[in-house]
Amino acid sequence: MINREILFLKKFIQLQNEEISVDWKNNTSMKKKSNNLSSFADHLDSEYGKRGSETREKYEEGYESFKLGVMLQELRKEHGMTQEQLAEKCGTTKIYISPD
Repeated sequence: MINREILFLKKFIQLQNEEISVDWKNNTSMKKKSNNLSSFADHLDSEYGKRGSETREKYEEGYESFKLGVMLQELRKEHGMTQEQLAEKCGTTKIYISPD
């Protein structure tokens, strides 16, 4: 699932840099690519700084935590477990698993 999320983010960034023209008479749309597309790595560099910077490291750490959370959620669901059941198996409470 993480790979799909990364692909979605890349596609989203690409779409943000594209213009869409609509021909209402023929009910069609066409994308016009602009020349200001950037890679996801370039986007991360511009938003969070280069790897090794404090801001980028915080971002990367947060992303890894998010990724682990998604993997844990997928595994829990694959095994048909509720959050409460997972918490019990881990010796903790549901609030620790999901504070919402």
